[in-house]
Formats: sequence, structure tokens, C-alpha cells
Amino acid sequence: MLREVGFNVRSLLGRVVMANPPQMPPRTHRLLLVELNGERWIADVGFGGQTLTAPIQLIAEKEQATPHGLYRLINDGLDWVLQFRHHEHWQSMYHFDLAAQYQNDYVMGNFWSAHWPQSHFRHHLLMCRHLPDGGKLTLTNLHFTHWQNGQVIEQRNLPDADALYQLMQERFGLGVDDPKHGFSLAELTAVMAGFETHPQAGK
Repeated sequence: MLREVGFNVRSLLGRVVMANPPQMPPRTHRLLLVELNGERWIADVGFGGQTLTAPIQLIAEKEQATPHGLYRLINDGLDWVLQFRHHEHWQSMYHFDLAAQYQNDYVMGNFWSAHWPQSHFRHHLLMCRHLPDGGKLTLTNLHFTHWQNGQVIEQRNLPDADALYQLMQERFGLGVDDPKHGFSLAELTAVMAGFETHPQAGK
């Protein structure tokens, strides 16, 4: 979309390190490098609960505010690391460099994320909605949380898929019952049952 309206955009690939993996993971996360008036910016709307809700400049060691938190970039030679401020410390999100990628690189990363048996995307329902007031709603399977200024103001475990279906509609604003683009309660129930019985679901 940015390219369609005239921006100079390059897609990059990052290695996600949010869970502090013991070894450097493969490149699976897509982010954008956008040039505007001689300045370079990082735009990334696809990182779930911690995704950037505003672009940040590609400048090392500079704290940059967004509507939903503080971020900074660390640079070590060719390697960049995006971090966010979590309580009193900085948490790394992913490593990336500025090398050009090809469409097949993204196909490979997407396939691995969707098919690797231990990928958390295969065993959990994960959702996040960033709110205009700076808060956010998150969902991990049947666990719902409403955050405000980094603090939990509402938290509950949903009893069943019926409550989940209603929550998606009312709190996340999803048209789950849309006849063309939605899905039925029975379909959601079947998906959630698969998560609950899979050995990875509780990890």
C-alpha cells in the first residue's frame, strides 16, 4: 500500500528473539524500511501485542515514543535490534539487517512458521487490538487481558468457545458472524478443541 501511494519501500526480514531463544532463530518476520525526505523509517504493523503503532526512525540508541510505548534501535555493524521498554528494562524483539530480500524468502519464512511442529502459531490463538487511548486488548487462547499504561485493568479466563466468539465480536470488533468472511461457532469450537488437546498448547 505504501508503495502504491508513492513511498520508497523495501521489505526486510527479522529474527524474532522475544522469547530469548538459546540459538539465533531463522528469519521469519517481515518489516518495512521506508524512505521519506532523505530519512529512513521502520514501519511494522505485524508483530502482535508489541507491534509498532507508529513508524520510528532508523537511528541507533534513540528512545522513540509511539502511542503504545517506547522503542529504540540498537546497531552493531550490519545488525540492528528493535527493542521496547518493558517496565524498567529494554526487551529485544527481533534482529534484522538492511539486505534486500526476495519474495521466496518470505514464502519460506511463512511456510516454516505455519508448518514447523513446534511453531506457537500452530498451537495458540493469539490476538491483539490496540486502542485509541493507548491501551490494548490481548487474547491467548481463552485468556483475555485489557492493558492500560502497561498495567492490567481487566483479566479473565473465558469459559468456552461461545464466550470467545462473543468476545471477538464485541471487544475486538471482528465480524465473526459475517456470512461471507466470518466463521461459525461450531468451526471455532473445533479449532479451540484442537489447541486444548495438543501437547504444545500448554507450553
